[in-house]
Parts: sequence; structure tokens; C-alpha cells
Amino acid sequence: MQKLLLILTILLALILITLVISLPRENQQFFSETRSTIGKSGYWETNFLKKIILLIVSILLFLTLIFYMIQTA
Repeated sequence: MQKLLLILTILLALILITLVISLPRENQQFFSETRSTIGKSGYWETNFLKKIILLIVSILLFLTLIFYMIQTA
């Protein structure tokens, strides 16, 4: 059981790293007016499917690590 959890954790971590690398960088504009961003696409509108998969994999990795810690305690 622990070997399976370890393999699953490593696999999820590698998938997470690959997804994060594949996403383009977002521009951060801390000094711009709020009116200048009106009409531009929001964070979730670009690469929506990749971002949803990234969110799901992150949650699965977190839950797997929590479960692994409970099993080894």
C-alpha cells in the first residue's frame, strides 16, 4: 500500500510540474488603473482546460500526501 501511495505521489508531482511549466506566464500589473483591464480576458478565460486540470491535480496531490501521512503515523 505504501509503495502504491509513493508511486502515485511521484506521478502526481511530475504531472503537476509539467502542467505548471506548460502554462504561459501571466502579466502582473500592480501599478495600472483598474479601468485599463476592463474588456481584457480574466485569468480563467485563457488556457481554461489546463488550469482546471492543474487545480484538480494539485488537490489530488494534496489529498494523497495527507493520506500518506495518516498511513505512516
